[in-house]
Amino acid sequence: MFFGLLGYALLVALCGLGLGALGLLAPALSSARQQRSMQHLNASALKLGLMHTVGLLVLLGLAERRPLLGVIGILWLGVSALCLVFGLAAWVDLLGQRICPSLTTLRRSFISGQVLAWGCAFPYAGWLLGVGLLVMAYAAGLAGWITPVKLAAKGSLSE
Repeated sequence: MFFGLLGYALLVALCGLGLGALGLLAPALSSARQQRSMQHLNASALKLGLMHTVGLLVLLGLAERRPLLGVIGILWLGVSALCLVFGLAAWVDLLGQRICPSLTTLRRSFISGQVLAWGCAFPYAGWLLGVGLLVMAYAAGLAGWITPVKLAAKGSLSE
């Protein structure tokens, strides 16, 4: 019992470290997408995420009879994974700015990653929070991905 609980705590702590690292690395990949994803973390993102998640599940459910729908579903899953990366990184960054704005970016990211991991680790309420967080992160990442990039002064993309 004790080692099972200790193993669970270690797993949650490692997931928190992974979320913190994601919060540090995703802005390095695309800072503009990260900022746009942070702007879309609101209640309408939850609705958009639920619609897209249900649509993806229906598409994958119909793929048994139509193989082409399975290929489209797999491609959609790949795009969803990218959107989820930017959405989770936006959550980590936003939570870090709200909890401890005076700390450095490194500490802020790892603290907010631990808070998210431990918040989602508790049974029932935390799991419900985790599902909502993933759906909202997916939608925010999707909105950050498809929002048009503003043109720079030279006429090139500002990303």
